[in-house]
Amino acid sequence: MSGVELLLVGTAVAGTLMETAGAVTKAETESKIARENAKLVQNQTSEEARLASAEGRRLVSKARVRAGASGLSVDGSALDVIGELQAEGELKARQAVHAGRIEYDNFRAEQKAAKKAKTLAVVSGAAKIGSTVLTAGMSGAFSGAKSTYAASEVGKLRDVGKFEQMRRGL
Repeated sequence: MSGVELLLVGTAVAGTLMETAGAVTKAETESKIARENAKLVQNQTSEEARLASAEGRRLVSKARVRAGASGLSVDGSALDVIGELQAEGELKARQAVHAGRIEYDNFRAEQKAAKKAKTLAVVSGAAKIGSTVLTAGMSGAFSGAKSTYAASEVGKLRDVGKFEQMRRGL
């Protein structure tokens, strides 16, 4: 294999290494971002659920104070209203938790996909480098054998005719 061919193979391998490194870095970055987003969503969800529960308790307390201030007993329809307010507050808290869980799961899925993309980039890069080196080695082996054979036969070519050259594969 000539120096130029080695240079071309080296350049192709270096390019593949740089491409692979870029893909790995991108995948790692995307994985980190998704992981951090998942943590943020988890914290935000907890806070939203806490606020929704607090708001529900506040509404129930207001309803009790109003009922007591008006002289109503806290039974019958007033009790039903308070129960509905409690249920609504609990429902809002659960909805916040559920919505946060869905968003959290989506970010975790993005993180897993980024990790798989990283692995795929490494495997793909290694395969591409192997293919480049193998192809270059194969072409170098064939061109070297042919040129060696041709060089050893140069003096004999003058002595044989076209038919003999075709028979020998020259």
